[in-house]
Amino acid sequence: MNNNDLLFLKILADEHNLTKTAKKLFISQPAITDKIKKLEKEFGTKLIIRKPRGIEFTPEGDILAQYAIRTLMEFEKTKDLITNMHTDELHGSLHISCSNVFAKYHLPKLLSDFQKLYPKVEITFKSGFSTNLYRDFLRGESQLAILRGDHLWSQEKKLLLQEPLCIFSAFPLDLDNLPEVPYIHYSTDPNLQTLLDEWWGNNYQKKPHIVTDIDSMDTGMKLVQNGLGYTILSESCGSDTPGLYKYPLKLLNKDIIYRKTLLYYRSYCNSSLIVKTFIYFILKKYRPIPL
Repeated sequence: MNNNDLLFLKILADEHNLTKTAKKLFISQPAITDKIKKLEKEFGTKLIIRKPRGIEFTPEGDILAQYAIRTLMEFEKTKDLITNMHTDELHGSLHISCSNVFAKYHLPKLLSDFQKLYPKVEITFKSGFSTNLYRDFLRGESQLAILRGDHLWSQEKKLLLQEPLCIFSAFPLDLDNLPEVPYIHYSTDPNLQTLLDEWWGNNYQKKPHIVTDIDSMDTGMKLVQNGLGYTILSESCGSDTPGLYKYPLKLLNKDIIYRKTLLYYRSYCNSSLIVKTFIYFILKKYRPIPL
C-alpha cells in the first residue's frame, strides 16, 4: 500500500460511492475497481460491500480507511511543522468541520480575515449537520470542528456563541394556537430535533401541523416570508429576511432556549503551529463564554 492508496481510501471513506470517488481522483471507475481488488489481495480480505446507492466498508475495510485518514492527517501535521521551522511566514493546510449555520453567517468573514493575515495557509472546510460532522471529527477527518450543540468531548472545547431558537412568521401568532398553524419543518440535526420535540411536548397536546419538510434554511425562510406558515430556526437565520415576526422559544419557567456553537479541538493541537494560530485567532474574535 502506498500514498496513492491512502488518499484513495480517505476519499472513498468521505464519499461511500465508487463513481464520486473516481471523479474526485480523475480516474475511471474500472481503475477504482482494480485498486480495490489489489488492496483486497494485499490484505487477504474483503474491504467493501456494494450497495444500491454506494458502498459500505467491511470491519476490516473500516480499520484500513481509518488508518489512511490518520496517516494522511499526521503527514500534513509533520509537513506543516517542518515547513514552518525555517520561515517567518505561516505555510500549510488547515481542515475544518463547520455547522451549516456558522458556515453561512460567520465562517466566510472569519476565513477571509484569517487569510489576509496568513495568505499561504490553505483552508478547506466541510459543512453539514453537526451530528455528522462530529463523527467525522472523531474519525480524524478534520483538525478543528465548529459545531452546534454540546457533544460528549473530553478534550478541548470553547463556547463561541449562543443564540435563541425562534419561531419566525410573516404574520402575528397566538402561540397557544400554534398546533393549528401550518408548520414549515426544517429537517435539522437529530440533537436539535430532539430538543424541539421536547419543547413541543411540554407545551402542546396536539402534534404540529406540518405542511412541508425542507432541507434548506433559505427555502424555509422564503416560504415563511410569503406567508405559507411558520418555521423554527436559530435567531441569526432571520438576518436575511427582515420584517418577520420573531418569537424566542421558552421553557415552562420562561427561560429562553439557546442554541450553542462550540469550537472542538484536540489537546495536542498546540504541536501544530497553524492549528494553534487559528485557535488563537478565532478565540480572540469571539471571546468564548465560560462553560
